[in-house]
Amino acid sequence: SYERNSLLIGCGNTAMTESAVVSVLRALFDDPVLVVKLNRASGGDIHQSFIARMHNRPNVFIKINSPGNSQILKSEFESLQVFARYADLHYPNPLHFEQNQDGAFLVMEYCEIASLNPETAHALGVMLATQHRITQADFGWKTDNYIGRTLQLNRPYAGWCEFYRNCRLLPQLQAAQSNGLSQNLVRAVQHICDRLGHWLDGRAIVPSLLHGDLWSGNAGFDRQTGTPLLFDPAPYYGDPETDLAMTELFGAFPASFYDGYASILPIDPGYMLRKPVYNLYHALNHFNLFGAGYAAMVSNHVTQIEGSL
Repeated sequence: SYERNSLLIGCGNTAMTESAVVSVLRALFDDPVLVVKLNRASGGDIHQSFIARMHNRPNVFIKINSPGNSQILKSEFESLQVFARYADLHYPNPLHFEQNQDGAFLVMEYCEIASLNPETAHALGVMLATQHRITQADFGWKTDNYIGRTLQLNRPYAGWCEFYRNCRLLPQLQAAQSNGLSQNLVRAVQHICDRLGHWLDGRAIVPSLLHGDLWSGNAGFDRQTGTPLLFDPAPYYGDPETDLAMTELFGAFPASFYDGYASILPIDPGYMLRKPVYNLYHALNHFNLFGAGYAAMVSNHVTQIEGSL
């Protein structure tokens, strides 16, 4: 049985009843008498999210979308499976992914998330640096994946500059040009791409496991355990400074976060010159996702980068 609340879950052009969602949970947990209530979760603009509150087992968190958007959820599921291999990294544990004619489901561990404070921010910095010490030979990821709704190309490259130019900046620039970014800014970003080695070459960069979308909305700590927690990743192997840069894009994390990080991996003095180069990717992505209101952010980063030439 379950508690009805007349819920109809919209999934793009499809919809499914609450009972259909509960049927998936019953099958997942092999429990035909699972007692559950679904409550909508706030936040997010891509999927519909719910907390499944079960009386006979821990709660779970569910993301649902239309079959046409299933690859975004599948990508997140596979990413969380990677992070789950490492005991020192704390991400929600992925439990199940399924696609059927009505929609795509991602079921994961439910964590009660709280905002960072100085103590937990320090612990998160240590955790992120620990994550960045996980490396591989090439830059990229085993498949293309998503940052928000945006497809991220992840073809393997031996060189970081080539990867960042061809798989990050240029695809965003091409999309921005199609979406109406001014020709002056298009030319300026192209000029930066052409001279990218000025900022990125001459420094040994080991491909490190990144979160990929590390802003304050994707970080916190678990109220139940007190451990730092990251979620909604867009991972690949790249320069660790790209994660650090994004933590400062919309206002920096607490100072203790950077102290904790530097206690494991010292931050290179040249990071401040590279930070706007790395955040240009996210500025372009926000322009492409959310429109002309982010043109000023693109312009601001271009000005900072050009000022360092």
